[in-house]
Amino acid sequence: MKNSFLIVVLFLSLISCGNGEKSELTKQLDIATASDEYLKGNVDTANSLMQKYVVKEKQNEYAWTLLGNTYIALEDDEKARNAFDNAIKVDPYMEEAVTGLGIVERMAGNYEKAAELYERAIKINPKYAEAYSSLVVIYLKQKEFAKATEVGVKSYELDKGNPVIAANLCVAFYYAGDSIATEKYFNEAKINGYSNLEGIRDIIDGELTVLD
Repeated sequence: MKNSFLIVVLFLSLISCGNGEKSELTKQLDIATASDEYLKGNVDTANSLMQKYVVKEKQNEYAWTLLGNTYIALEDDEKARNAFDNAIKVDPYMEEAVTGLGIVERMAGNYEKAAELYERAIKINPKYAEAYSSLVVIYLKQKEFAKATEVGVKSYELDKGNPVIAANLCVAFYYAGDSIATEKYFNEAKINGYSNLEGIRDIIDGELTVLD
């Protein structure tokens, strides 16, 4: 997957609709099933489930957001953009979808637009760690290494158990020239189960770069 070690995984939380209808519970379970498949790495399965789901449930922002995430993983940026746009149309304050759209813009090289979207997500939810971690990637691309470590630390403080956040912070400290912090957060990513430690090690060893 394209830059998979820097794609921030957006963990979706399901909310109760509060009306007690069995149909609503079934809908939530459908999304939960797809989300579980996605987190296990079965992206094609999750994508197929959500494609079918949104045909009938066009007003479900959670489904559109998860669908967008699957398209990012499948490297289909335009379909990801469309899915996130649909989620935002349903709920303009869906910070996960706004961040997802930022990732699409970042992949297209539109760093300023991506940063604006991440900042928008942070304004919606100042405690949304993934948006701060996404900003790390932008600052790295812009070679603003001090800013990258600053927002990376903020992200880590908000969600210390997230392996992707620890991995992004590890990379930020590597480019900032702090070898001690680099190893510290490499180990944090390892402890938390980060899936692409080899990619991070390649960056640290100078065999791979995330800079343009």
